[in-house]
Order: sequence, then C-alpha cells, then structure tokens
Amino acid sequence: MRIQRTSNISVTSPRKFLRALRKLVIIGVLCSTALVVTQDIQIFPGAFDSLTARTLSDKWERDESSIPSGVIRRELKTADGETLELWRISPGEVAHKKQVALFFHGNGDTLASAYPYLTWLSGLGFTTYTIDYRGYGYSTGWPSQQGLEVDAEALLHHVEKEEQVTREEITVIGVSLGSYPASYLAKGQGLRGVVLLAPFSSLRDLVELHPFFTYLSGFLWHELPVSKNLASSGAQCILVVHGEQDWTIPFEMGERTAKVNPRTTFLPLAERGHNNLLDSAERIGGAMTECLGEASREMEQR
Repeated sequence: MRIQRTSNISVTSPRKFLRALRKLVIIGVLCSTALVVTQDIQIFPGAFDSLTARTLSDKWERDESSIPSGVIRRELKTADGETLELWRISPGEVAHKKQVALFFHGNGDTLASAYPYLTWLSGLGFTTYTIDYRGYGYSTGWPSQQGLEVDAEALLHHVEKEEQVTREEITVIGVSLGSYPASYLAKGQGLRGVVLLAPFSSLRDLVELHPFFTYLSGFLWHELPVSKNLASSGAQCILVVHGEQDWTIPFEMGERTAKVNPRTTFLPLAERGHNNLLDSAERIGGAMTECLGEASREMEQR
C-alpha cells in the first residue's frame, strides 16, 4: 500500500508569529484606550444622546406641550451654576400623612422616559420630585460623580424649602445609576428611607465583574461608591431591590450592596431583569410600605 505524504503544510516562522502577536497587542492597546477615553459616554449614555438630539434639532429648551399632564416643571439652580430641569408630581390620593420622595433615574433615561416611575410613586401616595442630571435632557453641563452629588444636594435643599419638610420625612429612591445620588444623600443623614432599585456596589466593582474589562478598573474616572455610602446611612428604612435576571447590573451587585448595612431589607425578584422592575410594582410598593411604616413607628416611639 502506497502512503501519500503531504508536503504543503506551512510552518509559521517565529518572525511571522511575533508579527501577528505585535498586531494583536497594538489592537488591544487601541481598543483599551478607546474604552478609557470614551468611558463618560458609556457611563452616561443619556447625556450623550441628549446632547446629540439637541445639537441636531438646534432645540435647547423643552416644548411645554411635551410635559405630561399633572407634572409641574421648574428650573433648579445648583451651587456651581448649572441649571437643572425639575419635575414635580402630586400624589394620586391625598394620604393622611404627607410623604415626599426624591427620585433619581438611570443612566440611559431622562425625565420623559422615567415618567412611569413617577406615576407609580404618585399612586403610592408620594409627592414626587425628580431632576434630569446635568447634561441630561435640557439640563446644562456634563455629568460626573461630583456633579451628581451637587445635583442631588440641590434637589434636597429645594424640596426641604418648597414642601416645608425635614429630612426625616423624605424618602430617596434611585434606579441603576440613580442609586449613587440616592445613596449619597442617605450617607450619614437621618432620612426617612432610601430605596435602591438594581444598584451596583460601586462602579469599580461592576467593571471588575466583567472578565474582559477587569484590567480597566484602575483607569476609571468615577468610583460611584454606593455601598460605602449605604454603610454609613442613618435612614430608618433601607430597601434594596434587584432582579435575578439582570444582566446589565448583575444580581450579585444587589446582594453585595444589601449586606453593608444591617438595617437593609433585600427584595430579590426572580422573574425580573434590569428594565422591567415595574412589572413587579405591586411587590416593590408593598415592601416599601412595610419598610417605611416600620420606620415611622420607630420614630414615633422615640
């Protein structure tokens, strides 16, 4: 039997291998540099979308006809001179005791897309205030960690004065990115409650969870330490809610955040992901009512 030998097998030379490896390294460095340089767009996509929309339409002020019925619109000045768009919505039913909520939306939202959360809170009996962060919607400036903090403080001070309430009568609620400004206001202050929906423990922790991006965690411009803030919170009610099917901010982030403060109630939602938490609005609302009710009873006993 005759055995046929193949003679066209190519053997990669060391020089070709090194050349290919060098190309891969260059591509990796360029991609990593692009991710670092454009991280603000990835962290604050809503601001980039808003800037693009305003620039293309040359429309820099909101059309009053686009404001939903029942919403009162205001402009809010921050301590560093930015102008934020503020929305206020009254409670659906007048409660026997005034409840005030500050709501902070996610990184891809604006006031308009976050409106379902406002109507939900209104239905729970809250007088609800929310803002577009600097750079979002028709608010001026560009977002940053410090900017989120200044924006949150401006809203808190405005509501205290406008509604004639103390901080012990205010509940802050944040979803996704909004968990940072909400936790920032709850840090060491005696708020009535803090509710975090789909939070991350910190931006660094979130990046390090991704196997391909772990090495980039040292190049972040913003830390957004939600868990660190929550650990020192003196809020009477602390509720963390997270969907077990959340692949944007993994469920592990919610578990980790809930563990930092012993007063925290953790509500896992087995069927929910990142953007459909309001499909469980009744369960979340029930947990909020129970948590805030217990907080009120504790305060009355003091």
